[in-house]
Amino acid sequence: MLAEAGHDVTALIQPFNQAQKDLHFNLKYGAQRCNYLYLKDAELPKNIRFTDVFAPAEKTDAIILAVPTKFLEKAYSEIEPYVTRHPKCTLILLSKGFAGESGMTWGIKIKNSLMLAGRRNFAVLSGYTPAKELASAHLTKKYFAASAASRDLNAIKKVRALFRGTHLGIVGTTDIRGVSIAGALKNAYAFGYGVLTGLAGLAQNEEEKKYYSVLSSAYLGLAHNEMRVFLDNIGANPKTWSSPAVRGDFYGTCQGEIAWESRNVAFGKFLSGYPKMDKIHEYLSKYTVEGYESLRTLVAIGEKENFYLPLLYSISRIIQGGYHLLLADIVQKTAKSQS
Repeated sequence: MLAEAGHDVTALIQPFNQAQKDLHFNLKYGAQRCNYLYLKDAELPKNIRFTDVFAPAEKTDAIILAVPTKFLEKAYSEIEPYVTRHPKCTLILLSKGFAGESGMTWGIKIKNSLMLAGRRNFAVLSGYTPAKELASAHLTKKYFAASAASRDLNAIKKVRALFRGTHLGIVGTTDIRGVSIAGALKNAYAFGYGVLTGLAGLAQNEEEKKYYSVLSSAYLGLAHNEMRVFLDNIGANPKTWSSPAVRGDFYGTCQGEIAWESRNVAFGKFLSGYPKMDKIHEYLSKYTVEGYESLRTLVAIGEKENFYLPLLYSISRIIQGGYHLLLADIVQKTAKSQS
């Protein structure tokens, strides 16, 4: 997307297995023009360069950090020196989740780290940004939106300038705390939607299928409202709840595009089959499900601070061992009380 908008783009790939080493080699030397491991249907622009070292970061205006949370600490430790040395280079974080079990999001941790070095050139970018659909947006003419959060207004302007002329609209905010935790909330609550739609798919008759389908639709609004409880209690900007980082990302993730399904929704559907704990661990070892660790941290925070989050707690209990009907019962009763 950025390359098609006229920017010079260098993509850093740090392979951790032979398949990824082969991918990097093929992309770097032009044998392939698509990420055939993860995004095989999207041809990459010819003006994207590929590297496996951080040296190009010395001369860049912006670094976009988008790696799974479990690899984020290592990636940031290697990028930080470049960002602190070059105040005009803005670091843009796409990764979601918490830094260990501290309860601190990576957005806040990186912001604090850079502020200690006297730097504010950092922004968190969060919203519904499905890779395949964004890659083909210039053909489909679909538009998407994301929130860019930073304490530095120049960083927000930088993000807007980068995506100007693309199909991704940017909404600026100074609420780094709210936008950073929004991605974790979205991932965790997406499990519940996956569980209910999964139960609809496993229904033994049309009446049961309709029951769970209705509940899954009602769940979207109820879960979104429950996210506001969490956000309000941590001091997030009230506008963040209805922003692309929360509402847009949650609804987009759950309902998605045709032929696309979120990893977190897919995990919820897997849970609808009442798998045993060893099967859950086996699934998590095969697939990246970032909402799993986020859920544990969010529940720990909620219970410690006595937040009223019945849906979130019931999702946690499903993973611990069943209780699918508890989630359905809460959704049904809450929906009735609000109708």
